Amino acid sequence: MKGRHKILILITCFIFVSCKSGRIIQDPESYRSPLQFGIMDQNYNFTLNKKVPVDKLKKEYPVIKNSSVSYLKSGDQYLRYRMNLIDAAKNSVYLQTFIYDDAEVAWKISEKLVAAKKRGVDVRLIVDEGTFTYVKKQDLYKYLKLNGIKFEGYEVAYLNLLNLLPSSMDLNALIDNLNYRKHEKIFVVDPGLDSGVAIIGGTNIANEYFGVEPKNYLKNWTDKDVALKGDIVVKIAEDFLDTWKYLQEQHNKGSYEFFGKVWELPTSIIDLLSITPLKYNTPDLDSNIVKNINKALSTNLELAYSSSNIRYLYNKPKQNQLVIYDAYVDAIKSSKSSVDMINAYFIPSLEMRQAILEAIKRGVKIRIITNSDKATDISAIVRVGRLLYDEILTYNKYASGNGGIEIYEWEGHTVLNNYKGLLHSKFAVFDNTLVFVGSYNLDPRSQNLSTENIIVTDNSNLVSSLGTEFKKYLSKEYVQIVTEEEAKSFLKANNLQEKLINKYSDALIPLL
Repeated sequence: MKGRHKILILITCFIFVSCKSGRIIQDPESYRSPLQFGIMDQNYNFTLNKKVPVDKLKKEYPVIKNSSVSYLKSGDQYLRYRMNLIDAAKNSVYLQTFIYDDAEVAWKISEKLVAAKKRGVDVRLIVDEGTFTYVKKQDLYKYLKLNGIKFEGYEVAYLNLLNLLPSSMDLNALIDNLNYRKHEKIFVVDPGLDSGVAIIGGTNIANEYFGVEPKNYLKNWTDKDVALKGDIVVKIAEDFLDTWKYLQEQHNKGSYEFFGKVWELPTSIIDLLSITPLKYNTPDLDSNIVKNINKALSTNLELAYSSSNIRYLYNKPKQNQLVIYDAYVDAIKSSKSSVDMINAYFIPSLEMRQAILEAIKRGVKIRIITNSDKATDISAIVRVGRLLYDEILTYNKYASGNGGIEIYEWEGHTVLNNYKGLLHSKFAVFDNTLVFVGSYNLDPRSQNLSTENIIVTDNSNLVSSLGTEFKKYLSKEYVQIVTEEEAKSFLKANNLQEKLINKYSDALIPLL
């Protein structure tokens, strides 16, 4: 996460703390019934969601057949496949991302999008409107605008910030708008055609996700994407277009209605009024990074797909649809032998911790990989998460059989000079038979405040690939296990920041 996003989160967190609370579950067993159907069963009941009729959820989030999935190994493949697909696009390219950074990768993708637009392809881009881009980095968005690329959410000249304003002077509405973020990642090409493909996962459009700066640990993150074909592509495209329609409707409300129309004026008038010139400076791209990008694009990437049933889940907090959270808790509660979860952030809710404890009592082995304070981009989140480690590790005394929990922290570049930076992957493997992959973090912000997306599938090839990847990361080259002694030491505050986090952690946990 970029520094500009940290500022937004910190400001809104403290406002939010003083004005409203998150959804903290105090008595989970009082309303969660036993899981009757597995998540891949069409009759799965979405047992936690009591604010939305179950029949509606079943209809909106069905198990989708006539689909296939493929495993993408690393950042260079994520980039190469996206570029290949844009080049081959016939009808449409839909791209949604939390971050679209003005740097080498985003420029190269933008050039591909403009070329596709000139071929007559319908190109649409959604970027979260809370994204802050510095004034000197407006050129990329101007380039897209001038070349006819349609995009929603973010706007040049910071018009996106108007989208955050409520239609009336309502403080709660303002806080909601600041906090509810579009964190999902969607890349769809030609839905409905045999050539249609979708990619989802944790990857934003920025250099650090694609391995183009391999010797710079700050820009060499570890993430996970998967590629999809078949009917699932149509479903993902429909959700993208629903978001697109919603954002367009927002333009017809409040202050944005006037300011958005500024772009309909001739460029000369905009220049004259000095609002912001609709022209851009040619970017000064790093030649070594561009060389690495070109190397990644030197050959087409042919992936092996395998047939799969897939459930596509979409977290929509404003509509009280927290279905991804439901699925995670239910998967833990129904696990029989093992749960392996890797995630950038780990601040499990009370209910998720209860599910973990019950699983350990049943003899389930649970392993968690998450960031250490050496590898993370937001140390406060690690600090808050660590405050729960001591409690979680005490669950081991209730374990039966092979049950127990281990927490591993990603050390990144500090181990063996491997140049690995932040861990950004978000996937889980349950009983070596079921996988979750997507944008969802194991923290209260993803649970309560962000739109997120994941796929759930029992595809044996993907289960095997992600299971193997998880086991690879358990080595000391990547992680260090958290001992009980270390967990206890995390409860001690060594400076003012840690003291404040410790004191206000109960208030901060629902927000980070």
